[in-house]
Amino acid sequence: MTIRAKLILVFILVVGFSGANLFVYFWSKTQSDKSLEELGKATEVQGQLGQIQRELDDLRKQNAIMGQFVSGTEDSALHPDEIERFDTQTESVSDRIEKISVQIGSENTEALAAFVAKYEDLVKSWRRFYLYFGRDHMRALTEMAVTSEPLAMEVMQVYMPDLIKQEKLRNERARKNYYAVSATTSKISTSMFAGSTIFLMIVLLWFSRDLVKRLGNLRSGAEKIGTGNLEHRLADTSKDELGDLAGSFNDMCSHLLEARTARKQAEQVIAQKSLELSEANNSLKGLNENLSQRVAEATEDIQNKNLLLTSKVNEMGALNEVANAINSVMELDPLLDKILEVVATVVDAEAGTFFIHDKDTGELIFRAARGQVGEQLKEQRIAPGVGIAGFVAQHRKSLRINDPYNDARFNRAFDDASGFKTRSVLTVPTMVKDELVGVLQVLNKRGSDSFNELDQNLFETFAQSVGIAWTNAQLFEQTRQMADDLRKALEAERHLSIEKEKMGAYIPKNVVDEISRNREQKLALGGKTVVATVLFLDLVGFTRVSENFAPEELIQRLNQFMTQMANIIEEHGGVLDKFLGDGIMAIFTPIDEHDNHALRAVETGIGMQQAMRELRASWNLESGLLSGLQMRVGINTGEVIAGNIGSEVRMDYTVIGDNVNVASRIEGICTPGGVFVSEETFADIGGKVLAERMAPVKVKNRDKPVQTFSIAIGDA
Repeated sequence: MTIRAKLILVFILVVGFSGANLFVYFWSKTQSDKSLEELGKATEVQGQLGQIQRELDDLRKQNAIMGQFVSGTEDSALHPDEIERFDTQTESVSDRIEKISVQIGSENTEALAAFVAKYEDLVKSWRRFYLYFGRDHMRALTEMAVTSEPLAMEVMQVYMPDLIKQEKLRNERARKNYYAVSATTSKISTSMFAGSTIFLMIVLLWFSRDLVKRLGNLRSGAEKIGTGNLEHRLADTSKDELGDLAGSFNDMCSHLLEARTARKQAEQVIAQKSLELSEANNSLKGLNENLSQRVAEATEDIQNKNLLLTSKVNEMGALNEVANAINSVMELDPLLDKILEVVATVVDAEAGTFFIHDKDTGELIFRAARGQVGEQLKEQRIAPGVGIAGFVAQHRKSLRINDPYNDARFNRAFDDASGFKTRSVLTVPTMVKDELVGVLQVLNKRGSDSFNELDQNLFETFAQSVGIAWTNAQLFEQTRQMADDLRKALEAERHLSIEKEKMGAYIPKNVVDEISRNREQKLALGGKTVVATVLFLDLVGFTRVSENFAPEELIQRLNQFMTQMANIIEEHGGVLDKFLGDGIMAIFTPIDEHDNHALRAVETGIGMQQAMRELRASWNLESGLLSGLQMRVGINTGEVIAGNIGSEVRMDYTVIGDNVNVASRIEGICTPGGVFVSEETFADIGGKVLAERMAPVKVKNRDKPVQTFSIAIGDA
């Protein structure tokens, strides 16, 4: 068998084993990919379930909050856009459920179906709550309490956790399966590769040993022939390539033997020609020396230009890196550290420092330092004119010193303190629009005793970039500080707005002070009994006329009315406690021991009716539909409980008690356009306002009839 045939056989074996290894590899990869794909699906489903849980929890909290504000009037019904927004949120959850339905494990399909069924029931219940909200008070509350909340608890605490738990188990199984498949396929691939490698090594070893032995024989014969024994012949008579080579070698020896004789004859001719060539060579030698000198000069010139070009390229690269840093890093310290790093690298310096110029004191401050003593120098100060940096800052010009210890301007204090040995210094001022920003300095050029002019030119260019970077970074820092201050102010304003939701511009200073004192006492729940006057007002016929107006115009009219009434309450030192649909509740508490709060409340009621007349006149000019609106005002004086009423998470500063209810009842029996007061209020005003005694009236929750008085309104 020829060597070529043997090599082909070995090649076929290598290809065959390589193919087998590739097959095992791709089979292993396919198995791993399947396991990884299953793991990815399980992970994706687990993430989607977490997102569904958060969105359902948000919907549940949203509906729970809305449930606290359910009103019985049609005016508070939800806008169609709010219902549509709810539908969009639930559709988002449904889309996620549909997405995971194709990825969830088959063993969890029933759990998902049960969850989906409960979820659909919950969405239907929530939507009914939205439709009842503001329209049917009892049905909305019943739907929330009886259906929505139990379903939500069941979905969020039973079905969702169970589904998440099952998918988590599936994820864990997929993960273990992936690791198991990876380990098994890795063992198979390793075994296959090791077996094929050992087999091929055995075949190659056998083939190489035979080949080496025969090549050794060829080399031995070649060495003998090389010593001049041209009569020696190789004994390899095999029928392969090496045998053919041995035959060719023997034929070559025969030809060489014949050529030796011819060579001796030619040597004599060559000797003669060599003499002639020697003479020509001497002539060429002179020409070659001249050419070598010219080539050396040209090479040196090219090297110098190449060094200059390399320096320019490095300079441009460094400038570009600094420009990128300026554009991408706006914080001062990281930006300066980056610029010092680039500068020290380009000029090949051991250490670098950037000093900031303090305009107030004239001192230089170590702001950024690079090198083995960088951290020790940061934030230290240099007095004006002290040291090389101080000299450069004072004279606004660059300075390159090759032997600083023999320069009187050099300050050795920092070297003595840090143990650093300064051999050479390059210092340049950093200017922006002819104004000194700071000083940039590098120390000890590596591989050289001093910095050169090229280093100084490059360093001065960098100093300009540092000045621009420092200015931009300062602007950025100022802008960020302003943004932080604005954010804190807005946050404080937001908290203040929430805390004083019902105070605003309508509460006298003495009440605000009292509530502030309560706030400092952690807004403790409860209150105290005080004597106060309570005023209720209500628009008569507003619900009827509201059907003829667009919501926007109706709100505009109502806000106009409420604003004017609130201003009158404030003018008389009252507290606007709350808005009651198209009505208002106000409180008048004693300002001091001589204050007649009942009289202030009555004067407020008179002012309100007079203002109502003016409003009706203006409305009559715009729309006759509102000209018939009138207002009732009821006032009562007596002991009430005043303070923070509510829960520890939400409370109102208000008054409660039987006398508050009596004021409301008096408003209800008041003649439209009039102001009715109780007997207690009339007694407190001491006849300072004209009034007419009305017939006693039986009111709810009172055994005795309530005596009321109708206050004379008069003209504004």
